[in-house]
Amino acid sequence: MTDSTIRCIKDRASPGSVVLVHPLWGNPQDWRWVGELIEDAGAEVVAPDLPSHRSPEAGLLKDADEVRAVIRA
Repeated sequence: MTDSTIRCIKDRASPGSVVLVHPLWGNPQDWRWVGELIEDAGAEVVAPDLPSHRSPEAGLLKDADEVRAVIRA
């Protein structure tokens, strides 16, 4: 995340929220340092644990459903 991105978030009246999605071999903790920067700028951060990370039976469709559910929440 660049300084200009952080400034942009801070300058907005309502920074909103950010969804951080980990890669296939990652986990939500991979985003911890990025999430802290975004939260410090005033936005809410959500980093869901994808179903495919929790269960070998889950796949891309379940992951996409999870991300959509987080965005809609």
